[in-house]
Amino acid sequence: MNEGKIKVQEDLYNSAIEERDDVYKQFDALQEKISDLNAQLTTYQNIESEKKQSEEEFQKSFETKETTIFLLQRENDELKGKLDELKTQINSSKNLEIEDLENTLASPLKLNPFITNRSESAMAAAPGSSTSKSKKRVFSNKSNPSASTIAQTNTDLIDDFDIEDDLPSAQPEVIFKPRRYTKRKRTCK
Repeated sequence: MNEGKIKVQEDLYNSAIEERDDVYKQFDALQEKISDLNAQLTTYQNIESEKKQSEEEFQKSFETKETTIFLLQRENDELKGKLDELKTQINSSKNLEIEDLENTLASPLKLNPFITNRSESAMAAAPGSSTSKSKKRVFSNKSNPSASTIAQTNTDLIDDFDIEDDLPSAQPEVIFKPRRYTKRKRTCK
């Protein structure tokens, strides 16, 4: 009887040890799985961290680009305003120059109408002057001609007025110079 009980206890003990070893093996396997899961979790966390950092950098870059675009648009608007001002100044200066030129062209005839009479008298007195030349426009005191009409008249006067016609046609005066006599040297005989 005692031997049978001892054998039963030994069998139970051996089976308990085997079960314990199986539990240890399962525990080791679970530890390995946990380590693998921790490694995967760490990798996933690193990926998420990199992704978040990349998104933050992209957001910063996007905001920087938006700021740059805004500044460029504002600078472009300022340059357009300056360009419009320059165009206005150029147009006004051109208009002033045109007005000054018209006044300059108009002032000689208004101040000294003798220019027209002088050119006509020069044409009439010049020898060989043809009557087929263009008729000059003479302003009367009753009308007030415009600047463009005065400028055209000045052009006609310049075209019609010939300096050579005012020169006298007579031959140049011949000046007779007295003959110079040289004293002959006396020779001793």
